[in-house]
Amino acid sequence: MFFSIYLCLSEEGLTVARYEVHRLIQNLTKVPGLLDRLSSESETVFDEYGLTDQEKQVLIEASPPALASIQIHPILQMLYLIARNPSMAAQVSISDYLATIHKEA
Repeated sequence: MFFSIYLCLSEEGLTVARYEVHRLIQNLTKVPGLLDRLSSESETVFDEYGLTDQEKQVLIEASPPALASIQIHPILQMLYLIARNPSMAAQVSISDYLATIHKEA
């Protein structure tokens, strides 16, 4: 079973999540101990990054549709999902993306 990465389009077109959300997700692989802290004291970590209540709830839920609802970049959605649930790595595939690229070529 594979999961899909979601994109959210608004009336203004494709938008992206606030920088603070993206920075937190990127730092999960850069800042030693951050992932462990996110698991053990998520509210403190969320507050350190200045996240809104909606952003906190989305990151707690950690589902592809929820992550897309605040316009987290698709690559960062994948990174976050795998960081929070390492077994997701076995479900990741870029085959649909590759098929699209080869159709366009």
